Amino acid sequence: MHGLKDAKGYEGLKPNHGGGRPPKLTEEQKEELKEILKEKDSWTTKEVQELIKAEFGVIYSSSQLRRILKSFGMRYARPYQKDYRRPDNAEDTFIELRRIKGTITTPVRHIGRMSAAMTSAYASSPVVTA
Repeated sequence: MHGLKDAKGYEGLKPNHGGGRPPKLTEEQKEELKEILKEKDSWTTKEVQELIKAEFGVIYSSSQLRRILKSFGMRYARPYQKDYRRPDNAEDTFIELRRIKGTITTPVRHIGRMSAAMTSAYASSPVVTA
């Protein structure tokens, strides 16, 4: 009974299988997936899941997919929330306001609360309003 294990010695005690479930995608399919993912700068996990299902007929959980993408050297990040009310040119407007920052002063409605010396200084400055 122990003869086979004894004949192989220590090596006979080691399991001779790799263990675990075989991967759903072959190495060739993973290489093909890497090439497809390079076509676009950023992907959502959902988009990659749908891509794998469409191209290879395989379904992965989000956590397993993140492991695969990490093995590709890709980074996983949560996207910033986008405000639907924000105009498309908000960044350009912000940059323009920063550029003219030197001309932005206290609005006229606050002048009444200042001393007379401060009032004359602000009265001669341009006022930008929204």
